[in-house]
Formats: sequence, C-alpha cells, structure tokens
Amino acid sequence: MDPDDSSFSITPAEEFYQAWRRGQQPSVASFLGNRPQLTVWQQASVLRVDQRCRWEDGHPLAVEHYMERYPQVLADDEVLLDLIFAEFLLRDRHAPPADLNEFEHRFPQYIATLKQQVGLHRLLDETTETSELHVPGYEIFGTIARGGTSVVYRARHIALERDVALKVLSAGPHSSGSLRQRFLSEASGIAQLRHPNVVMIHDVGQYQGHPYMALELADCGTLATAFAGQALPSNTAAQLIASLAEAMHAVHQLGIVHRDLKPSNVLLFSGPSPERSDVAGDQPNTLLDAKSAFEQQRLIPKVSDFGLAKFLQSTTADLTQSGDMIGTPAYMAPEQVTGNGPAVGPPTDVYALGAILYELLTGIPLYSGRSPFDALRAVARGIITPPRQLVRRIPRDLETICMKCLELDPARRYATAGELTNDLTHFLQKRPISARPSSWWQRGKLWARRRPTTALLLASLAVLIAAACGFWRWHLLRERNHDIHAQVKMLAASNTMAVPNILSQTFVKSSAGERFIEEEMAGVSPFTSAWMHLQLARLRYTSEKPAMVIAKELAQYLESANPDEVELLVTELKPWLSQLSGELWNRLQSGNPSSEERLRLASLLSHDTSAPIERWSPVASMLANDLMNANPLEIPRWARLLSPIGTQLIAPLTLIFQSGEYLTTQRGTASVLIGEFAQGNASTLVPLLIDATPSQYLALWPYVVAAPNALNELLDVVKQRPVDDQNAWTNGSEQQWIEMRTQRDRRHRRYAIAAIALAQLEHVDSLKGVLAESPDNSVRSLTIELAGPLGLSPSHLLSLLETSADGVQRQAALLALGHYTRPKWHEAEMAVIRNALQSHATQCHDAGERAALLWLANHNYVDPARLPSATSDVEEDLRQPTSTHPIYMTTSQRQLLVICPAGTVAMGSPPYEEDHEDDEIVHAVIISQAFALSATEVTVEQFLRYSTN
Repeated sequence: MDPDDSSFSITPAEEFYQAWRRGQQPSVASFLGNRPQLTVWQQASVLRVDQRCRWEDGHPLAVEHYMERYPQVLADDEVLLDLIFAEFLLRDRHAPPADLNEFEHRFPQYIATLKQQVGLHRLLDETTETSELHVPGYEIFGTIARGGTSVVYRARHIALERDVALKVLSAGPHSSGSLRQRFLSEASGIAQLRHPNVVMIHDVGQYQGHPYMALELADCGTLATAFAGQALPSNTAAQLIASLAEAMHAVHQLGIVHRDLKPSNVLLFSGPSPERSDVAGDQPNTLLDAKSAFEQQRLIPKVSDFGLAKFLQSTTADLTQSGDMIGTPAYMAPEQVTGNGPAVGPPTDVYALGAILYELLTGIPLYSGRSPFDALRAVARGIITPPRQLVRRIPRDLETICMKCLELDPARRYATAGELTNDLTHFLQKRPISARPSSWWQRGKLWARRRPTTALLLASLAVLIAAACGFWRWHLLRERNHDIHAQVKMLAASNTMAVPNILSQTFVKSSAGERFIEEEMAGVSPFTSAWMHLQLARLRYTSEKPAMVIAKELAQYLESANPDEVELLVTELKPWLSQLSGELWNRLQSGNPSSEERLRLASLLSHDTSAPIERWSPVASMLANDLMNANPLEIPRWARLLSPIGTQLIAPLTLIFQSGEYLTTQRGTASVLIGEFAQGNASTLVPLLIDATPSQYLALWPYVVAAPNALNELLDVVKQRPVDDQNAWTNGSEQQWIEMRTQRDRRHRRYAIAAIALAQLEHVDSLKGVLAESPDNSVRSLTIELAGPLGLSPSHLLSLLETSADGVQRQAALLALGHYTRPKWHEAEMAVIRNALQSHATQCHDAGERAALLWLANHNYVDPARLPSATSDVEEDLRQPTSTHPIYMTTSQRQLLVICPAGTVAMGSPPYEEDHEDDEIVHAVIISQAFALSATEVTVEQFLRYSTN
C-alpha cells in the first residue's frame, strides 16, 4: 500500500518521525509553519518526536530550548509538563539517571506534579523494554491498546507493505512460563482458523525475549466503541450476533473455547461498498452510519483475542488454574464464576454471545450499576432482568433466544453456537424459532408479518366482532406496570445526575412504584449508589416516622458520598434538616471528621436557617483549609454548596490569600472563592485586588468588573498620589529605614494597581497620571512593571505613545511594553505593535525613549540599527551629575547609559511579591556616588576604555 494513498492516514508526529528516520533531520519551525491547521496538542507531539530523535542521535536539546522557540505551543502548563516528563525519561535511557533535584531547580513550579508522575511511572513500568520496542521487518507507529499482559501496536510490515496490529507480550523476557505459553497458545489457536468473522494472523515470532504476533488491523474500532450505551434495532443486533455465532461454531469445531467474548474483543472491519465494490468502505462516523453499514454488510465483525482460550482436545494441562475465574464479569457464564472448569465448553461462549445480544438490544450491559462482587454473585445465581422489561419494542422471539443463551444451567442453553445461528436466521426470516414451541397466537403473528394484506382483512373483521374492552384495560394495566418496573430499575442503575429527573415522575408515589422499589431494594447492597437512589424514592412516599429513619441513614451516607451525590443529597435532605441538624452539628464540631467529610457535612448544614451564623466561627478556618486541599476541579461545586455561609469564610480565606505559607495555586483558589462569596461587594474585593499578586489579581478581576461600585472604590484609592519626603528617611536606624521603605512601597504599589485597574475599566486618565514625572517615581516604576502581568491591553500604551506630548509618559509606555512576558497576541496584533514602535523609533530623539527602545529591541519589537544616534560626554556627566533623577546619555560608540544619582537602595524581596519566601531578608544598601547602568550589552574593550578615563 502506498503511504500517500488516501486510505492510509498517519498523524503529523508519525510523518515527522519518518522524516527523521530517513536522515532528513527536519526543521520543527518549517514543519509546523507548513501546517497551520494543527492543534496545540498535535504541535506538542511533533516537539516530543523532535526531542526524542535528538536524544537518540546524541545531540539532545533541553526543554528550555523549546520554551524559548515555541512559547505559543507550550503556553499550556499540561503540554509543558508533558515535555518536561519526556526529557526526564529520555535522560534515564540515554544518560546517567536523571536527578529530580536538578529538575526542581529548573522547574520549581512543576516539581510536585513531576514527582508524582515519576513515582507512578516507576511503579507501573519497572521494565521499559517494550517502550522502545524494535521488531525486525516492522515499523511501529504507536500504541493501539494496552492490557494486563500485552500491548498492541499499530505497525507496518515493511516488505509486504501491509498495516498490521502487532501484539507483544509486555513483560517480555521477565514473563512467567505459563504466561508465555498462553500467549503462544493464542497464536496457535488463531493460526488454525480461517473464517471471515475471525481475525486472521499474519506472522508469529520472538525478538529479544519478546513473543509477538502480527494480526489483521481493524480500521473501524471495536463493537464496544461503535455502540457503547446505544440500543440497536432488533434485526441489526440479531444479524450481527448470527455472524459471530457462526464464527464461534467454526472455532468450537476445532476444539477451542474462547472464554472471554465481549464487545471490546469484537473488531470491526470495513467491507465493500455497494456503490464502489473495489474500494474499502469508509469508517462510520455516527451510530446511524454504523447501523446502516451492518445492514448493507459494509461493516464486518471479527472475533479476536484468544488469550484465555481453552483447548478441549489438548493433552497438556490447562494454562489457568482449575479454580480460576477466567473472563470479564458482565459476560462470564455461571460455570466460569463458580470455577467449575470441567463444565466450560461451547455453551460458555453461547452465554457470552447472549450477554452481548442483551447489551445490543437494551443499550445496558448485564448487571450495570452493580459492584464487581455483586455482579459475580448475580451471575452465579442466574438473576437476569428480561430485556423486554427495559425496552418494550424488543420482539418476544428475540428475547426468548437471548434468555435461552443466558440460562443458568449449560444444558438448557443452545448446545452449539450453530443452533443459535439457526434460530437467529429463523427470526430474521420471520419463521418460528426452536427455542420454545410457538403458540397459535405467535404463529399467527409471524404469518401476518409474511402476508400483511390478508392478515389486515382478517384482523379488521375480528375487531368488529370482538368484545375487547376488558382485555384492553387489562393490557394497558400490564403495560403500565412493565413501564414502572423498568423505570425503577433505571433509577437504581442510572448515573446520579439523572436521578432528580426520574424522581420527579409520578410513578414514584404510585402503589406499583412503591412495590417495585421495595422489591428492588432487596437485591442491592446497603450504602451503594443504587441503594441511595432507591432510598431517595422511598423518602418521598414513606410516612413521616419511617421516613425519618431513612433520612438519618442518608445523612450517614453523605459522609462518604462522591461530589455528584453530595449535591443531590443536600437538595433532598433540606426538608429534614431541622430534625437532623443536632446530630450533624455534633459530628461536625466534635466528631473529628476528615477534611472531605467536614466539607460534606458543612454543605448540608449551611442550609440550616435555624442556626445562628456565629456558630460557624469555630470551624470556618478549618473549612477554608479543607477547600485548599480539595480537588481543584470540584472547587466550583463546593462554592455553590457552601454559598449560604460564604460570608463567614471570607475572613479565613483572606488570611490564606495574604499568607506566604501557602502554594501559589492555593492562594489563587482562595482568590476565586473570595470572589464567589463576596457576591459583588466592591468594598471587600477592591482592597484585596490592590494588594494582590498578578496571579491573584487575574483570578479576582472578573468578580471586580461585575461589582456595581468597583469604579468608585478604585477612584477613592487614586484621589491623591502618594509622595514621600526622601529626606525624612535619612534619620533613624537601618531597620527603621527598611520598614518605612516597605510601607511606602506597599502604598505606591496599591496606587499603581488601582490606576491599572481603572485603565482596564476605560478610565484612561488615571494611567496618564501615574506615568508622568513626579518627585518620587516609585509609582511610575511599579506601573511600568505591573501593566503587562496584570493584563492591561497594549492598545492603551500604544495610544499613550501616539498622543502624549510628555516624553516621560512615552518612555514609560515603551518600558511597560517590555514587561509583557510571553505575550499571547495574534500575529496580526504583533505586527501592529511592531509597526507602531518602528514608526516611533525613526522619529525619536529623546535619550530616555531611545533607552526604552533599545531594551525593546532585545524582544524583536524594533530594529536597533534604525534608531537615531546622539553623542554626549557621559563620563563628565557621571563625574558631575546635574540631576537627582536618572539621566539617559548615548556615547560616541552608540552605547546607551543611564546615569543614576547617589542614594539608598532597598535590597531583597518585599512580602507582596509573587513567590516571596519568609526567610528573605530586606536590607538597605547605600551607594555614595553616582553610577552608570548600560541599557545594552557592554563589551570588555568598552569597559577597559571607560575605566582608564
């Protein structure tokens, strides 16, 4: 097959890998540039292939290389972490073992997650031979599936140009003898078969201790993926099972019992299209397409995976222990569950075919919603709900065939899969089946389907003369009871999210509904999801006293419920909260519950309107800490459940928000929760916003924007710009100076953040004010530094650059643009920014603006060669400074210098900075003379020439 043929599709990563293997060493930038339609994950997979190939060729590149060159691909933390983890694994394979300490130094923000991934990898993948598997004669493209003992790869037989599924024993040389023998027996069993509905084997071999077999490659997935959770039309399901039964009859005639038939072991292959018999049929994209494909025989099912097969005529011992349970619970026959090895035979596979037919007809696997133990117990007892009780449209004959396959006693099932094929064929041809003697009524209905015109005339005559009123009433009652029984079973087996809708239906309080609910309760285990669903129904129709007992049991179940169930239980138990609250409060305050249990109890008690709000004070701090340790994906749910007491949690959440002892992610979570609980209160949100780190600011900002009075609160902050007397700091000790400086910086930082927030609310005049020259430029410097991290649109800065007549404001706007780290602008936006800056650069003659433009040149915003030159005697200005503020000068060598006056500088990290650590010491450094800082790189020759002067 030609790889360029339209029927052969490979991923971009595979295409890039093949280019590497051909010795082309492709360029990642060119490869991605020629494929703009690729998603971020597809681009990331190309980066991983390039990373792996370079390590294998002995020219490795660090993750930082990709971060610098492809920031738009690695902007997502999950994608970046994937690349970091890949480098760790490559280091283990191609160099001395990787050191987590090194990765902690390089990527401190990801080290916790990386350690978890490494630990899990080492636990589950102690041997890595198959992860870099090379089988002679095959080119491996990727993993199709991974099981408990083997891995299936998508591969290509190079000589025959044939796509295959390459199944390899995972443990390889480390596998046990029985496991290797079972693998080889599977290959031997398949090799004997030649049937259109059994997967064909092309090759068997062993390489470097890894047994392998090459099988047909399924191009349409599996039966499990094609029809998961969907009921098929009766004829389509019968036709499909008839094909599989015919195949299994051929298998049984060779003395082989599969023992693990299930939808995931039935592969789907495309057959010839009616319109184009010479071209393979397209893979169905929808359930409707798949049904049509089966009916037109364009989708062919084939049985696969004989790894657990039993050879009836073999003289060697069975490869599994006689008492082992072999198979998958939902499709296991009773004799497999009880470990009755001698009873396992062709009827065992007939049972599995019946289980698959049951699932195709109803859309629900046998024993759905039960725990594995309960399911096995039900199989052993033969407890099965007839499919017509779940789906009334299933024909009775097809139900009879299905139930005969699922008989508890193997002797009462079809003796062979061939008998099952015959009965299914009779059903499809509308002929009587052999599963039971057909009554005159059944024979009449089948005859009527074959001769509808004659039957219609006879039926019309019968309707005219029959007194059917009593029968009709009885029939309606029976149908209604069938529907109610099916709804009760659906209630027990449904997902929790669907339960409120089912509980709202009228059957719950009907006498039949009550009876069926009580019957169903007898078959479920206590304190399971099915038990909880049925208890909620009983709570609605039971009288008050017994209902109180049920409510207490449900409140006890609440402590171990999953988040979906907690939300449902809170809603249903609210009417009983007045009777339950006393015991629940005792468990919350004195029962020493775990973190998750405390959140669940608080979710229900938060709706206790009789409790004074002060009662939450002793547990508010614990609940705030519990929320920090909760699954981040569940935070919105907990916020909804705890919203009635949200105002009581704001104070402890604020302490977390301000504390440096918590992780950045936890402080971000606290920001979101404060925003949720503040309910648009600007007087609560704005003080926190102007004290926030950039990540906290971005989390709070959507709530501030929605607050009605946010603009006025921010305007109050910027009414008067803080200006401090520098001379007042010269008196006192160094510690006093540092404290005064820290307080001053905090005031100035709040002012700068408020001004940026007002600019984001289109109050742009505040931005002009803070960027103007003043006796103390701290506010200006902080605004420059924070504008980008706080998400201010660059259009505000470009507008200021274009319209302002103040050179200081223009210089500040340029400097602020340089603080937009890793900008996420589109290429069109980037082009507008570059054009505006380049246009400004050609007309710029101010030394301070030139300094800012030279700095931006390092970010490829402007071309430094196009900046106008200027000369100045910098050395003289440095010896005799004429200003107490920084002066910008350009030397004759086009070296731009910032001349700074003498003064006192605070060193160290202030508490409000991102990732500040409490052990960092803020201290003062006095610089007694003027000094110069270069805005661009200084060469050794320039420094020596300057120092001799």
